[in-house]
Amino acid sequence: QDMTRLDAELSRLRTVDWELETNEVTEVWGAHHKFTQHEDGTIAYLSIDIRDWENTDTGQVATLVGDRIVELSPDGEETEIFTVWDSVEVVEHGLWNIPYYQDMVDWTHANSISYNEADDTYLISLGNLDTLLEVQRSTGEVLDVINDQTYSFVGQSTLFNYQHDAKWTAEGTLLMTTTKGGTFGV
Repeated sequence: QDMTRLDAELSRLRTVDWELETNEVTEVWGAHHKFTQHEDGTIAYLSIDIRDWENTDTGQVATLVGDRIVELSPDGEETEIFTVWDSVEVVEHGLWNIPYYQDMVDWTHANSISYNEADDTYLISLGNLDTLLEVQRSTGEVLDVINDQTYSFVGQSTLFNYQHDAKWTAEGTLLMTTTKGGTFGV
């Protein structure tokens, strides 16, 4: 992983009190979008994961920006829980050529993470792939792939549409927003 190829400062996780005073700043490389905090103080966050990929059909090599789940323990130790590179097939999509990360391809664009304590799983949203993944926290194994190809939804031909902020409710229903194509909804 050559993470130096992205000209960006370190991301910062900030603890802010009610007077909006910063109490703590933790620098982490590549963190973006949402995070979730466990009762013991461990923070799980999304982080970019940059790698070169060769299209075996054309022989062309592209630098792709994927995503991973990283946990930051209260004592500052970082542990990679999951990376898309281990379980998601690279497929070109409609947002492939948009220059979001300089000259790199924004492959998965994870945009939310939530934690289900009862199952000890993370639910992450891969916006560019119109997909949710349910990932076992202890092993990093993908337990479920949730998208329009793996599930059918009553009354909806396309439910996943650049979804954000996906989470399971206490009732066991899925709650998320969708924003692609100028449509907005819940």
